[in-house]
Amino acid sequence: MLVVEWGYCAISIDILLTFLKVLRRDIPWETYMSTKLISGTSLQLLRRYDHKSQSQRAQLLDDDGPAYVRVFVHVLRDIHKEETVEYVLALIDEMLTANPKRARLFHDKSLEDEDAYEPFLKKDILPMTEVALERKLVHTREKFARPKSQHNIVANGGASNSKKTFTTIDDVLKELVKWLCEQLRNPSHPSRGVPTAINCLATLLKEPVVRSSFVQVGGVKLLVPLISPASTQQSIQLLYETCLCIWLLSYYEPAIEYLATSRALPRLIDVVKTSTKEKVVRVVVLTLKNLLSKGTLGAQMVDLQLPQVVQSLKAQAWSDEDLLEALNYLEEGLKDNIKKLSSFDKYKQEVLLGNLDWSPMHKDPIFWRENITNFEENDFQILRVLITILDTSGDPRTLAVACFDLSQFVQHHPAGRIIVTDLKAKERVMKLMNHENAEVTKNALLCIQRLFLGAKPSFCNINVTVRLTQQARSYGREPFPTKISHYLYRAKLIDSIRLNLRSNPPNSLHRLLNDRLLDSFVVTQALRSAPSATSALSLVDALDKIPSFSHTQNTLHALATVLAKSRRSAQLKSLITDITAGRFGNVRITHMNLLQWYAAAGDLESVLEVWDEYKLANTRACTESYNIIMALYAQMGKDSEAVKIFHRMIDEGVIPNCRTYTIIIEHLVNSGKSFAAMEVFNILPLIRIKRTLKQYSILIESFIGIKRFDEVKTLLNEMQIDGTLPSRAMCFSLQQIQEEGFLKDTDKFFKESLSDERIKKLGYSVDSSDDDENEDESTSHACEYENGIHLKPWMDPRALASALQNWGPDEVSALEAANFVWTTRLVCKILRNFKSPEIAWNFFCWVAYQPGFTHDIYTVQRTMTLLARHGRTELVDRLISKIKMEGMRLPFSTIRLIIDFYGISKNADAALKVFKADRTLCGPISKFNLMLLYSSILRALTKCGRNSDALDILDEMILNGIFPDIQTFSGLMQHFAHLGDIKRVQKLFVMVRQSGLEPDAYLFKVLIQGYCKSGRAALAWRIFEDMKNSGLIPDSATKELLVKSLWKEGRRREAAAVEESCEEINEVLPLTLRGHIWSVSSADLTRVYNIYSDSFLLTDG
Repeated sequence: MLVVEWGYCAISIDILLTFLKVLRRDIPWETYMSTKLISGTSLQLLRRYDHKSQSQRAQLLDDDGPAYVRVFVHVLRDIHKEETVEYVLALIDEMLTANPKRARLFHDKSLEDEDAYEPFLKKDILPMTEVALERKLVHTREKFARPKSQHNIVANGGASNSKKTFTTIDDVLKELVKWLCEQLRNPSHPSRGVPTAINCLATLLKEPVVRSSFVQVGGVKLLVPLISPASTQQSIQLLYETCLCIWLLSYYEPAIEYLATSRALPRLIDVVKTSTKEKVVRVVVLTLKNLLSKGTLGAQMVDLQLPQVVQSLKAQAWSDEDLLEALNYLEEGLKDNIKKLSSFDKYKQEVLLGNLDWSPMHKDPIFWRENITNFEENDFQILRVLITILDTSGDPRTLAVACFDLSQFVQHHPAGRIIVTDLKAKERVMKLMNHENAEVTKNALLCIQRLFLGAKPSFCNINVTVRLTQQARSYGREPFPTKISHYLYRAKLIDSIRLNLRSNPPNSLHRLLNDRLLDSFVVTQALRSAPSATSALSLVDALDKIPSFSHTQNTLHALATVLAKSRRSAQLKSLITDITAGRFGNVRITHMNLLQWYAAAGDLESVLEVWDEYKLANTRACTESYNIIMALYAQMGKDSEAVKIFHRMIDEGVIPNCRTYTIIIEHLVNSGKSFAAMEVFNILPLIRIKRTLKQYSILIESFIGIKRFDEVKTLLNEMQIDGTLPSRAMCFSLQQIQEEGFLKDTDKFFKESLSDERIKKLGYSVDSSDDDENEDESTSHACEYENGIHLKPWMDPRALASALQNWGPDEVSALEAANFVWTTRLVCKILRNFKSPEIAWNFFCWVAYQPGFTHDIYTVQRTMTLLARHGRTELVDRLISKIKMEGMRLPFSTIRLIIDFYGISKNADAALKVFKADRTLCGPISKFNLMLLYSSILRALTKCGRNSDALDILDEMILNGIFPDIQTFSGLMQHFAHLGDIKRVQKLFVMVRQSGLEPDAYLFKVLIQGYCKSGRAALAWRIFEDMKNSGLIPDSATKELLVKSLWKEGRRREAAAVEESCEEINEVLPLTLRGHIWSVSSADLTRVYNIYSDSFLLTDG
């Protein structure tokens, strides 16, 4: 059923038709005059007003508005017939809907002797008003509040203590709130009562007095049951307005106190997980942002897994910048909460105070994994105190948590059972199994089970005595002095296992697997680098005989990946069955895991089956899921199916990413369409997609193969502009061709790909911080031999970067002692895995002094962009000064990236400095690249709220003969529309026309949404007409918003015209339109699709 907005209320078409039917009634006013219920003057006014057009009524109200209001109030006060009351209420509602400013007529001085509110609060009238009238009338409470004189005399001259007392606005609000709450408890209409009440509260709760009254009458608890996922249009509107009420209440402390103790928070999180409506997600996220810092709500959010929900939401394509900003705020705030809640110091303090509670860290497996060795400090001091609490505490909650924590220690420490048993804890826990409190007995039983049975699942018949021996041996190990030492020991163990797996037959594997430091990380890396599925399975078989080892999610996922890549489908499915059946404990498999594995195994049928399940379980499929399907079709030679998936992706509003275009380019090249692939590749900068080394490698190899060396030179030049470091294989191929005389002008390229001696010494400052980054790439250097086997040593830059998180003299000494061969490629990979700018800077400075290594432009640009991302302008400026001094040249893409990152970190001045003063560092810039650079600075300035500077830059851009592209215009228009600057939006649209650009459907969508949200539906309608005349159609959400906005502003004819226009279109309106502000236009996506589809259409024809 279509839902529109009439005035402030969202109503359905059938209700609206009922409303219009009421307005067509013929009321017997003469009869009322004959019975003295109305005067002759009132009759004349009513007959003059009855059944006239809106324009005629508007003129009458402009000429004699207070007189008509007096008549309406008298009728409502003196006449009780339902049909008449409904008619007058409809007249007033129509009057206020057409022009909300007419509410001031009820506050006119000529009506000071009238109690204008009193008739609306009569019990027999209040249900008929649908409450919209009271809300419209009281919405101007501050501006039109009834004045009083200095001596408590009412403005009409009567004393304030006279017999006649007037209804104040606060009285109206309080009575209205009571009635609305009663509607929520016992609706007067089965389908309209609750939605109407919520709709009115969504506006009224902006008033402080309403919030206070609402909380006092217990209204908050009435909202909580309404916070639940919705599917129909009406239920979505109700959900949105309910969440809007909660958002308004999140600014009022007494309401927050109730929300903290109710089910509101888990319900809000359930809604945001499942909702597809951006406005619902937005209001819930903004509510959670407000509640994050209130009391224990931050901890509750962590416990309800909100961090994972936020990550999922950030991966989706949202157009609302406030929503994106709120998600970033939530992410950082939740990280801070996790750190506070999961720090060992906090845990230590809690235990030493002897007062334990179910804070998130107790049940957080990450906390236990990362801090389990901290329990060994001071001869297991914290563990001893924990055991003492079992004897001394009388608080059931403290005893339950202590038992649970002991069970966690047993589970996570290699020798947990032996240590806890030696400290005589078992007897104390067993006594608590008979405790009167059920929570205590439950956790005491859990602890005893762990002590007897062990924490990890047993997958074969393991002798308990052997396992205890293994644990005792692990318990006796010495801790490593630094994390670097630990990393190096692990690396050596991994290499030993890798070499062993390559020997025939394998030898001494059992000895290696019995190493006391064997853990899931070592096994995971060994499995990933296994030479074959057979050797990986032999490693797993050997591990089954090691009592002290149990598989984790990482090891099992690594094994599944190896089996998939080896096309061992039967064994892969068997492993998946075992995992899902719970044979390996709490190991999870997601739909994306299954998609990746089945695709790697080439199992198309299973991939499509899982994809269908994934889309049913998720309201919005991620880009990577489409990529997996498209890549598999391309690999299998199903060209048309691959093209259809790309078409489906962009039609469903999913924004293609870098990997999407890599798949397309590789597909085209493998099909002999190298020039079509080059066309797609050349479009990527226009749609703000970073061009990758893999894309360059595919194209260069292809053009070398067909001896098109001019194209190879063009690509090499673009690599320099993009600052892409060539791979070893690419350098080798190009050098061979150069030696044969085909690439004579590439000496400069090879020279700049090698180390640069010009940057050597920079300042050195020591600080420590760490922040992990989810990169997953390993590499190796140097060579090792064993029994004639040639193998490069294992190295994982991410693990090495993680080991350096506590940068200090000990770490530096251990790193220097490792004698790594530092290369540009290795340094870049390690820098990429730092998230802390301080540690990255320390490493950058340190590595400059290492023998045989000199920083070049690739390591410098990597460091600069990382520092810019974190807003460390002073360090970026130091590097820029050094580059200028040495006469080096930065890649153009680095300048753009620095500006983009300064925009994200809200550092407008630094972005402007780079744009104006430092862009010369990349040498001459083409007109196209200048357009991209201007677009970046405009986006950065709007993000920072520097609107005046943005407009100055736009003027400068156009004066220089450089015109923005459609996506830049759409970004600027959305920004100024969001600010309500409609005149600026209109000027920008004129500029689009003047620059010769043809507006696409997405630009029209941005304009329509901007005008509607600014209360300018008439302008939005004109844009819709312009869009229709251009042969373009809106998506369903834009059409729906336009219709609602037109109804809200009383433009029913235009709303009907929009509905009719859309019905005349033979095709169904798209769910969403192609494109995105600032990045990609509809025309660009269509162009890529046409190149892709036409390439295979020619072959098929």
